[in-house]
Amino acid sequence: MSWLSLGAIDAAERVLGSLEGDLRMGRHDRLEKLARDLSAALDRLGHLRGVTNRPRLSALRDRAARLGRLVQAAQAGLRDARGVLDAPHGFASYDASGRAGQIAPARAQVERRR
Repeated sequence: MSWLSLGAIDAAERVLGSLEGDLRMGRHDRLEKLARDLSAALDRLGHLRGVTNRPRLSALRDRAARLGRLVQAAQAGLRDARGVLDAPHGFASYDASGRAGQIAPARAQVERRR
């Protein structure tokens, strides 16, 4: 096994560890950067020749694929949350004739009495 391949595998495992740790802790601020780093590390692994530690490499690729799906799910959830936060507030309901409609939130008013 060449030292290059061992270093590339170790680098990919470090990125995977960081990515998994961030997902577990709910840190989403570095997901895109770590996903790019992981892609680059896996790309380097794809170009290696003569790697004798095939089981470790196979396990690494399986782990990367699983974490890739988790990152995609986390990003989709964040997009959905942003959409909910950006959407007008209120709720949907039906009127007496069965038509759906959006009910806007009540506007807060301050009434001055004497």
